[in-house]
Amino acid sequence: MPRSIRLHLDESSGMKAIATALRRAGADVSTSVSAGLRGAADKMELAFADGEYRVLFTQDSDFLALHASGKPHAGIV
Repeated sequence: MPRSIRLHLDESSGMKAIATALRRAGADVSTSVSAGLRGAADKMELAFADGEYRVLFTQDSDFLALHASGKPHAGIV
């Protein structure tokens, strides 16, 4: 059986509508709000997503610098 991708949507992604649509399609989705991370630093968002084995979904290009610096993550979209 294929495994579904677990996603974490940060605040920059217009997350409410996207999260709703993904959940309706059966995706496992967390958001900054649901995880208690509203206003959190990008490093905290990435660490949360990594700790939950979630791919971070964002429109914030700052995460590219975190990736380039070697911060561990399960993926960034």
